Amino acid sequence: MEIRFDRSRHFDMPKLFYFTANNSTVGSLNTFNYRVSPKEDKLKASVWYGLMCSELAEMVAENEFPMDTEGYKEMIYWVDEQYDLYAEKLRNGEVEPRRTFEERD
Repeated sequence: MEIRFDRSRHFDMPKLFYFTANNSTVGSLNTFNYRVSPKEDKLKASVWYGLMCSELAEMVAENEFPMDTEGYKEMIYWVDEQYDLYAEKLRNGEVEPRRTFEERD
């Protein structure tokens, strides 16, 4: 699969060099969360929903990509696809939206 872009439609993703320097990143939008971490010579991407941190949450999806330009683009495409799936579930009432401050216990 050839992917022609290297920018996320939804997230401000660090460039490939950030990951090759052994850094991880996390991000969220509503109750969609993701983490991308270097793992040996790969990029490991994980997705979860809700307000929990990644260590306590149940992962909805995980995938690994080569740590090269094409793998980086595939990872961005995959995270965006995962967000699109989440957004559809949100529209259908299958996942909870982020609670407001007033709604918190």
